[in-house]
Amino acid sequence: MDKASFAGAILAITGIIAGLMIEGGNLGQILQPTAFLIVFGGTMGAVLLQFPLKTIGAAFGKMAHVFRRRASKATR
Repeated sequence: MDKASFAGAILAITGIIAGLMIEGGNLGQILQPTAFLIVFGGTMGAVLLQFPLKTIGAAFGKMAHVFRRRASKATR
């Protein structure tokens, strides 16, 4: 796994939570199932409208590579 990918994910989550807390919010505001469905469903709908299914499938397949450990040069 690439350390930068892991660090980027942690930084993004930390930034969202910190920004919420600075503004006086609480975690319950971002952990709402209805809000998740609206955002995730809307995003997936827009993606499906914009790209062919073959491209979307390839993107999800490639996304798994972000967090996998790369083979060392000696084993390639």
